[in-house]
Amino acid sequence: MNLDRRVHRNQDTAALGKMAFVILKTFLSRIEKFGFIDFKKETRKELIQYVRDLGEFKEEIFSISGHERPPMITVPEYIEKFHETEEKC
Repeated sequence: MNLDRRVHRNQDTAALGKMAFVILKTFLSRIEKFGFIDFKKETRKELIQYVRDLGEFKEEIFSISGHERPPMITVPEYIEKFHETEEKC
């Protein structure tokens, strides 16, 4: 069994890294908005990933902006569906 390599069936590691970056940015934004932390400087908006090219590592810089979605519990369609499911139980 090879534990040095993890293969994700739906997305490659670079795509998962971008997704994780947006999730982390959302988390940091929310904890700052709710007053749990006060950043003295603005957090980075760029993600740096390294790719191997002809035996060397080169950086790729991505400017990633995520659209922050509201919490699911505030989405009317979700509330309606959740409430209907709860009534059936």
